[in-house]
Amino acid sequence: MKTILAILFTMSITSIVLAQNADQALARIHYKFSHIRDTTNRDEPFQENMILIIGKNASVYASYDKMTQAERLAAFLKEQTKANGGTLTNIVMQKGLMKKVTSTDFYSYPNEQKSFSIEYLMMNKYIIPEELPTIKWTIKQDTMSFAGVNCRKAISRYKGRNWTAWYAVDLPFQSGPWQLSGLPGLIIEAYDDRKDIQFRFEGLENVNESNLVTKDDKIRIGTGELNFSNNSYLGREIKLPKDAIKATRAEINKLRQAITDNPAASMGGTVVAGATVVKKNAPTQKTAKNTFNNPIELPEIKK
Repeated sequence: MKTILAILFTMSITSIVLAQNADQALARIHYKFSHIRDTTNRDEPFQENMILIIGKNASVYASYDKMTQAERLAAFLKEQTKANGGTLTNIVMQKGLMKKVTSTDFYSYPNEQKSFSIEYLMMNKYIIPEELPTIKWTIKQDTMSFAGVNCRKAISRYKGRNWTAWYAVDLPFQSGPWQLSGLPGLIIEAYDDRKDIQFRFEGLENVNESNLVTKDDKIRIGTGELNFSNNSYLGREIKLPKDAIKATRAEINKLRQAITDNPAASMGGTVVAGATVVKKNAPTQKTAKNTFNNPIELPEIKK
C-alpha cells in the first residue's frame, strides 16, 4: 500500500488544463474487439464491444461494455440504496454484474497531431499527453463492402504487427479503432496477419437528439457521490475530462505494476463514499493467473 501511495504522491495533484476545444460528435462506430491474449489457448479470445465517436476535428475510442456496465451498476446501487433507507452498507455484488473491460480511452486530434490516453485506476482518471501515432500505410486496389459501406484496403507495419485495414472511401475521417489512424477515410475493420487482434465492424449511427445521453447519473451516499454518467461518451460533444490528473506513461506503468503486486491494497475491503463493497463467496486462496503472452503491442524484431 505504501508503494502505491508513494507513486500517487509523485503525480500531479491538480487536474490538467487542456487547450483542446470540444468538438461536436457526428457519428458512432461500433466494433467487436477480439484479442487472443494467450497463444496456448487460441480458442478462447478476449472479446469486447468497443465504440469510436467521431467529430470533424476529434475522436474518442473506448469500451462500450464499460458504458453499459456502468449503467447496470448504477441501477443496482440505486436499488440497494432504496432498500437500505438511503444508505449502502456491505453491498453484496451480484455474480456477472462486473466483468473485465478495457479501462483506457484514446482521444485523437489529427489536425493538431495530438493524442491523449485516459487511464482509469483506483477511482481516479489519469491523462497522458502523447504524440499522434505515425503509421505508414500502403494503399491497395482491393475493395470490399461492409454492411453497405464501400471500403478500400491498406496495409502497414505498426507496433510489431503487420496490419490490414479497410477504410471507408466516402467517410473522410482519419480516425479508426485503437491507435489505428491516418488513412484518407474512416477505418471500418482492421486485423493483424495472424488474426490475433481483430476490430470487426458492428454498425454505424449518426448522432442525433434521439440517441443522446444528457443526464447526470449521480448517486449520493452519505457525504460522498458516485457519478455513473456516460455524457462524456454519448453526449453532444467530444471533450477531454476536466478532472483528470496529468501523468506520464512511465508513472502509469509503475502504478499498474504496484497494483498487480499488491491488489489487496487497492481493492480488498475498500470503503468508497461511505459504502463498503464485499464480494460474495470471495476465494480465500490465490487463484492461478491467466496467461497473457500476446500483448497488442509487440517489440520490433531487429534485422
